[in-house]
Amino acid sequence: MINNRGQIAGQMFVYISGIIIIGMIIFFGLRIFNNASKISEKYVSNEFQNKIKSDVNSLIDASGSYNTNKYILPKGFDEICFINPSSFEKYSTKIGDLPNYPMIQDSISSGSNNNVFLFSSKSFGAFYINNLELIDPPYFACSSAIRGVVSVKFISFGDMVSIKASAYKKYCENAANADINGNDLCAGLDIAFGAGYREDCQTKYGLC
Repeated sequence: MINNRGQIAGQMFVYISGIIIIGMIIFFGLRIFNNASKISEKYVSNEFQNKIKSDVNSLIDASGSYNTNKYILPKGFDEICFINPSSFEKYSTKIGDLPNYPMIQDSISSGSNNNVFLFSSKSFGAFYINNLELIDPPYFACSSAIRGVVSVKFISFGDMVSIKASAYKKYCENAANADINGNDLCAGLDIAFGAGYREDCQTKYGLC
């Protein structure tokens, strides 16, 4: 009985730690679109949408399989974000509105099921991919392009596919630059965003 209580307490500690770390990393420096009115919506080509759709569908009914795909973002975009709208909406109420992307928040509030967003400093695009979900907190992941290319890992769970986006440079920078009462936020990246995230920050960006 004591062991079970200890395990539960340990799991709760990890979960709460993850929530706190996510909030701190994003709070300290995550890019915020302060004036959404200056960012216009731009259509995302069918070719790009169909490429992601095809890669997701190729993993349906192949539980345990995974593919890492590289995408050249359409001209005018330099960042891609994936979100599980319903789960994120419930989760974000526990830790406040994060990340502060008004276009995504507006999309969720309007009841839209869009789960893929593309961004640049002046425009954004959004669309929906069926059978694509994020199953782990914070139910949101972004990847910034390197020379126009992003890498996304798709993992099959049979009737649906989840994603593990590569480390987002801004999250890595925020963790590396933040010094909160001497706490090492880099050490918490794997708790907040999954195993291997800190190593990805080190490999891709030389951070943390």
